[in-house]
Amino acid sequence: MIRAFVSPSSHNRLRAALDFIREHAGKAEILVLGATREAADDLVRELTLSRRATFGIQRASPLQLAARLAVPAMTERGLAPATGLAVQAVATRAAFEVHARRELRTLAPVIEFPGFPAALAGTLHELRGARIPAGELKSPGAQDLSRIVSVYAERLDQDLLCDASALYELATRALNENRPDDLPEAVVLLDVPIQTVVERDFHRALLGRARHAIATVPKNDEETLEALLALGAERQDDTPAAGAVDRLRAHLFSVSAPPRGQADDKVQWFSAPGEARESIEIARRILDVAAQGVPLDRIAVFLRNPEAYVDHLVAAFRRAFVPAYFDRGARRPDPAGRAFLALLACRSEGLSARRFAEYLSFGQVPDPDPDGAPPSDGPEWTPAAEEVLATAAPLRAQQTSLFEEREVQPPPGPPDADERPVLAGTLRAPWKWEELLVEAAVIGGRSRWERRLRGLRRELELKRDTLRVQERDPGPLAGVERDLTQLGHLERFALPVIEVLDSLPASAAWGEWLDALAQLAPRVLRRPTRVLELLAELRPMASVGPVGIEEVQVVLQPRLASLENDSPAHRFGRVFVASPEGGRGRSFDVVFIPGLAERSFPFPVREDPLLLDRVREESAPSLPRKERRVQRERLRLLLAVGAAERRVVFSYPRIDTAEGRPRVPSFYGLDLVRAVTGDLPEPEQFARDAAASGAARLAWPAPEDPERAVDAAEHDLAVIGDLFRRSDDGATRGRARYLFGLNPHLARSLRARRARWRHVWEPHDGLVRTTPQIADALAANSPEHRVYSVTGLERYATCPYKFLLGTIHRLEPREEPTAIIQLDPMLRGSIIHEVLAETIRALEKSGLLPPAAERLDQATKVLDATLHRVSSRWREDLAPAIPRVWEDEMREIRIDARRWLGRLVDEARQWEPLHVEYQFGFGTPANGAAGHPEPAAIDGSWRLHGAVDAIDVATDGSALRITDYKTGANHFPREAVLAGGRMLQPMLYALAVEWMLHRPVRQARLDFCTTRGGFTTLPVEIGPYQRSQAALALTIINEAISKGLLHPAPLDGACAFCDFRSVCGPTEQSRWHVKDRAPLEPLFELRGLQ
Repeated sequence: MIRAFVSPSSHNRLRAALDFIREHAGKAEILVLGATREAADDLVRELTLSRRATFGIQRASPLQLAARLAVPAMTERGLAPATGLAVQAVATRAAFEVHARRELRTLAPVIEFPGFPAALAGTLHELRGARIPAGELKSPGAQDLSRIVSVYAERLDQDLLCDASALYELATRALNENRPDDLPEAVVLLDVPIQTVVERDFHRALLGRARHAIATVPKNDEETLEALLALGAERQDDTPAAGAVDRLRAHLFSVSAPPRGQADDKVQWFSAPGEARESIEIARRILDVAAQGVPLDRIAVFLRNPEAYVDHLVAAFRRAFVPAYFDRGARRPDPAGRAFLALLACRSEGLSARRFAEYLSFGQVPDPDPDGAPPSDGPEWTPAAEEVLATAAPLRAQQTSLFEEREVQPPPGPPDADERPVLAGTLRAPWKWEELLVEAAVIGGRSRWERRLRGLRRELELKRDTLRVQERDPGPLAGVERDLTQLGHLERFALPVIEVLDSLPASAAWGEWLDALAQLAPRVLRRPTRVLELLAELRPMASVGPVGIEEVQVVLQPRLASLENDSPAHRFGRVFVASPEGGRGRSFDVVFIPGLAERSFPFPVREDPLLLDRVREESAPSLPRKERRVQRERLRLLLAVGAAERRVVFSYPRIDTAEGRPRVPSFYGLDLVRAVTGDLPEPEQFARDAAASGAARLAWPAPEDPERAVDAAEHDLAVIGDLFRRSDDGATRGRARYLFGLNPHLARSLRARRARWRHVWEPHDGLVRTTPQIADALAANSPEHRVYSVTGLERYATCPYKFLLGTIHRLEPREEPTAIIQLDPMLRGSIIHEVLAETIRALEKSGLLPPAAERLDQATKVLDATLHRVSSRWREDLAPAIPRVWEDEMREIRIDARRWLGRLVDEARQWEPLHVEYQFGFGTPANGAAGHPEPAAIDGSWRLHGAVDAIDVATDGSALRITDYKTGANHFPREAVLAGGRMLQPMLYALAVEWMLHRPVRQARLDFCTTRGGFTTLPVEIGPYQRSQAALALTIINEAISKGLLHPAPLDGACAFCDFRSVCGPTEQSRWHVKDRAPLEPLFELRGLQ
């Protein structure tokens, strides 16, 4: 006899199943068939805890049992079970074959979409589960699918594979024909769903040979109940109770009006501003019920939309120290899957640097071998995790102990050190190195990687060598040395991986792909087990092919992107988190159901895009259509509610924090209230009540009561919030002082913030006064003891605090390279300066100085030859990623250089070149070049170093002219001498050259010698007035250094382009205007100079 026990309460259904087992235990062997194997285990575990011992009870899921029963037939025919992933791969292959024959019409544009394999596999599962062959799909709208179904079936037969429907068919035949004698005579179906024809026939055969059977059925699971009644089952309905939770289960989605009732704390609802805050409120309420004595493993959270909630729940539970067990379908994605997917994309996109950087960003890099290369150990054999591939043993042999699981803590990692290439799964590499490699779709392959990494190393070595000569402070040099070390880590690890990716086949059978990918995974993943399990699922289809990298990606992308992390060994002592289907066969004291908002729960019920409802009605009327999908969606909520024994808490996010728009509760939430109270609430009133119950705000993320805080941060905010709400200062004064004891940095930060907005300048503002200790430090930076660059001195007028950070302390911003659409301005300027200097030297060596108009053609040839030589050398050193960008930039430089040469010819009547690239203060110039080894002494106290681009002599030999070439735009006024202290180069270089060469300088100028600078010139005539202005500027800067008056007082608009804005904050431009202006009078005097 088969008894179908129907109840909306999971607890009551479990009691009925346990009573059945107790009745037959010891009299006959019992088979417990659960919706999941874990649910069956939980039921038997509960029975075991109430008895001294149990024996003769076998446990399985329907698919596990079917796979085990099908083993003899599969062995006889040489068949292998196809996992869900293998089914998707075979289905995709069938679609690609039909598409290759140009027989697809409507589906052709979508077969390469990421969601296509899963959607196709789902439709095929429905068709084969209903035993609908391809020939019955005669509707014009189903012709594409009919062809794919036909090829799919042929592929399964050809490759000796059987999918889930075929497994059920073989198992049913085995039950009907062979009647296995090792199956128990008593059977328990624990909330097992029966939805397809093949599942119905399988259970008919299974129950037909059982002497005693019970099937527990959730109320409103009409499909399963109809199937059981068709098998001759006797229906037994549960007796309803009168509590709020019982009313909710009994009347949810009822057509008739529910009886009126009173809501109590057994059914609660609330809203929160966003999923993150909703998760925090769930954690808070879990702590509340745990404090009332409810064990954590008697609490469940059911997620209809795990993608939106899992990460937030993990973070919330971690903050609240709530241990949790995430069941299948509700677990966090394993980053190893996405990292491996990024490497496949790297291979398919021509070894893309950005895709490789994406792989590194997931923190899955394994510890390299002693040489820094990827580990070379081969993969260990890893079985598939799919249940149909783990069922070859007899059922009794699969009954593992219910209490033997234990957790193993991972060993601690080695301590951090700069020499270690990998830190916590992340490869040490130069900052944003992938942008230095640059994306170039037209350039791919391993050679590009080697060339660009070699060029990047050469660029860093050039910078290091320059800093060794020019910089006396070790900070910037140490940064470059660190980048070089990390670049070595990148080279030693990345190039072998790129070589392996480059060697992957262009097209091969799945078996060859699986071998190659299984060899790759342990070399590139810190924890490759889950990826290897996924690849093992595809082993049964090793002979299918050939397939290319694009088809491999289409098949693997959905599963790798959603690959789940392993959960703890057992769920006991932890909050249970699962999808609503996880409520089948399980009961909990308290259940939380979040996400009851529009388009979240319920999900929008849509038609199958591959087989529309109208086509189903014409060709396959037995397949589920929209009405059945709506019923299944409602059943999910009924399962979640039915799993609650004592309390249900449902919630929804009232704000979409990503888009900043309000959200409304779904009609499921309104029906939950209707089932309890008997009245359908007004949506606006329901929303207000839910918000008041949640009492969660984005602006102040803490509860009103500090005792309900989930962590220390919330507790402190709750305390402060309570104090803010009080109006009596006497009662609140000093109540938050304990925070200063917990965090001394907080006190310093608050005091500094207040002091920075006072009228008086404070030490919190910057360097605004001296002390004996500060005076000693500043003495080392006085003009008598330190050599300055003119560019460094120009910072003072822009902002004295910028001068302190950049020139005194020599801080530098972290470089953030960007993709090369044009050359870096500094690199472009270096090339132009070198071309102009080399051209002057080449003209001198060729006897073409001074250049004359009649010999302009010859001079132009010398210029072009020089540009070609210099650009070739730079190109070899830097290995630009995109030749077109380099060639365009060199073309622009050639145009500008030729125009510069023409101007040089025009000036030849008055000035002749004397020196180019005249360096001073950097020691003896290399290669016998002109220069001065010692710093130049200016104004009796200042010592400067630098490089003068060009020194010309008048044709009559009476005076010199100084030229500093600029390759950017001109932002100085036309008649400027010092430009308020921002343009010191002309005057200070002129004074320096006079001191070194002992010859008078008549003129100094800035020559904007490119199209970007408009080929403009800013000449400064050197006379007594100009000299006095330069002396005054140096005196002001000297006094500011000696007195420690380096205030944060930027010029208007200067902060927008300042490298140190992250140091000062966003308000410096306005904040300094509230300060006392008296100490800034010397600065204002400097800025007022012409």
